Amino acid sequence: MWKTSLLQLLISAVVSWVNGWQHASEAELVQAVKERTKPLLVAYLFSNEKSSQNLISHWARVENAVQQQQIEADVMNIDCSGSLSTCLELDVKAYPAIRLYHPDGRVIRYRGPRKSIPILAFLQRVTRPVLSLLVTTHKVVSFLSSDEIVFTAEFTPSETLLYEAHYRQLAERYYDQYSFGLILSSPPSKQKSQTTAKHSISKIKCHNAQTNDSFTLTSTELPFTSALQELLTQCTVPLIYEPIGRKQLADLATFSASNAKSGVIVHFFVTSDSSSTEDSEDTKELYKKEIAPLAKKYSQDILFTIIDGDEHPGMGPAVGGLPSNVRSGVSVENTRTGELFPYPRKYKSGAEVGKKLQLNPGENESMIAAMDELERFLGQIVEGKVKPWNGKEHGGDTGREGGQTGRHDEL
Repeated sequence: MWKTSLLQLLISAVVSWVNGWQHASEAELVQAVKERTKPLLVAYLFSNEKSSQNLISHWARVENAVQQQQIEADVMNIDCSGSLSTCLELDVKAYPAIRLYHPDGRVIRYRGPRKSIPILAFLQRVTRPVLSLLVTTHKVVSFLSSDEIVFTAEFTPSETLLYEAHYRQLAERYYDQYSFGLILSSPPSKQKSQTTAKHSISKIKCHNAQTNDSFTLTSTELPFTSALQELLTQCTVPLIYEPIGRKQLADLATFSASNAKSGVIVHFFVTSDSSSTEDSEDTKELYKKEIAPLAKKYSQDILFTIIDGDEHPGMGPAVGGLPSNVRSGVSVENTRTGELFPYPRKYKSGAEVGKKLQLNPGENESMIAAMDELERFLGQIVEGKVKPWNGKEHGGDTGREGGQTGRHDEL
């Protein structure tokens, strides 16, 4: 629900966006950072570089959405290729970079996907209180649908002093990534006070909208010092993992070992031209929705990833063994053996695993058929009926060790 509302807002915002990209001047940026009358979100760009150019349309959506939704924040961007000394003075050394300057002096680095939906979600989080106070049922329901991962806590009067401080510490550490709320219950009447005291318990809940899973800690688990961190770890494991930046891409095998028993990863490489939609972000959201049932079914054994082929054009060949000129497709990786199984492909027997995997997100029959075919493909790999990619089958080594070059990226 939360992503649907954000996507609708951003689509309406981009309709009102006109061509003509305006950068702030050095003087405007320095003054805005110095004054900070309200939260200030800044994008630092190198306008002649591809990674910064990829951010521009998303940043325009964010700027327009902030105006339309009347979020109490200022949004601006600066081209550091012409203002390098100022950017360096503000401790920005890699591009593109996104910073949130809070009026209280905090500077928060944004490290999520450089796409409008997650950027706007981040801005909404950090402009709210670290711990949102929820005093009515309506506010609780509204808060639960405000973000992908939401924590709520409700403590009995006798246990508030015991546990609220620990919960607040968790919120202060992770509030830029997840949303935290504190439910304030109305004081019981005198007649009900004794009964309420006997039956009420303190509890902390976490809801993951992507997986539709909820996890709860109660008074029996709260005394354990590691309980809160374990709850966060358990609740925030993504159903479909989206690695961001080179480090997370390089650490996929480690992440898989921690979150998938088999060590198998199914990679989806998505680009804006892999469907009829205009933007790879919209395409990815549709893919995630359609992939979710299969990912949920195998969540204990297989890690599903989705990688933006527009932002990481070399990752299809480098990570998935796709042909060097291909940026979108599907590939299965066994991290324990290092074997890759790009899909679709032909085998020595001349047989074909199936027709080319037709992924048309939003067309239910097409996507259901594609997911069924992918599941059969996984089964054939397990049965040994599919031979792994030999590294040169596409007419030369694709260079798995590479994938991206250029200026250092902050992510």
